[in-house]
Amino acid sequence: AGEIGVEEYENIQQGESRYAQLVTNPERRFLKDIAGNVAAELQDAFDYIDLGPGTEHKEQFLFDALQKMQKQFRYVPVDVSNHYLAVADAHAKGQGIETVPIRAPFEDLAKKLSEPTRPRFVSLGLTFSNYEPQQAIAMLCRIAGKGGKIFIDVHLRERTNIDEVQSIYENDLHGVVNSKLELLGLNSETDVHHIEVDDSIRFWCAVNTPTEAMKKKGFKSGDRMLVFQSLRYTRDQFEYEMQASRVGYTIIDKDGPFIGALISTEY
Repeated sequence: AGEIGVEEYENIQQGESRYAQLVTNPERRFLKDIAGNVAAELQDAFDYIDLGPGTEHKEQFLFDALQKMQKQFRYVPVDVSNHYLAVADAHAKGQGIETVPIRAPFEDLAKKLSEPTRPRFVSLGLTFSNYEPQQAIAMLCRIAGKGGKIFIDVHLRERTNIDEVQSIYENDLHGVVNSKLELLGLNSETDVHHIEVDDSIRFWCAVNTPTEAMKKKGFKSGDRMLVFQSLRYTRDQFEYEMQASRVGYTIIDKDGPFIGALISTEY
C-alpha cells in the first residue's frame, strides 16, 4: 500500500483491537517462542533480509536470539514505504546493528541485489498470505539465492475463529482496500460496488467504471475483481503447498494458531 493506509494498519495492530487479539498478539507469541529454533538453524554470518518490517518490531525476537548465539548478521529491511524503512533502520541501528535499508517492491529485489558475499536469510512472515503460494516461494528462493534460508508463517483456519477474522477484514480494514483501489486510479465510493470478503480472506469488488489502463487489459463495467488477499490455510493445505514447491523445508509448529516453515535453497 506504499504510504497509503499506513496509519490505519498500524492502529489496528495496537492494544485491544480485535485484529490485535486474533492476529498480531498470537503471531508475536509464536515468533518469540520459535526465535531460538530459527536462529540455531542459521549460519554464523549472513545477511538478514526482512521483507516488510512494519512497526511492530517482530524482528527483535530474532535479533535477541542471534546475538545470544553470537551470530554475525547485517540487517537489510526492504519495503516500498519510506516510513516503515526509516522505523526499521533506526530500531536496528540503535542497537549497533549494521543496516542496509532498500526501498523496492519485493518482486524486483532479486534483480536489485548484487551477488551475495555471504548467505542470505529472507524473512517474509505472515505477508506470505498476501501472495499466491507458489509464486511467493519462487520469488523468495530467487532473493535467497544458493545456500540461503527463508522463513514464512501462516495463520491456520482450524486454530482460530475464522468467522471473526472474516468480520474484522470486512469491517475494520476499509482503508487497506481503498488504498489498493487508489493505486489503480479507482475511487471506492464511485468506481466500484459490492465489496465483499470471502472466508478465505480475499477481498472482491465489482467495477463500475474501469480506468483506461484497465480497459486496455480487458476490464469491462460490471467485472468482478480480486483486490487483496490474506489467505488462511489449513495445516494440510500449507504442507501441500510446501511439498508442491519442491523445496527443502521444516515445518515449525507449537500447536498454536500460527505455524511457520524454514526453507533451505539448495540450487
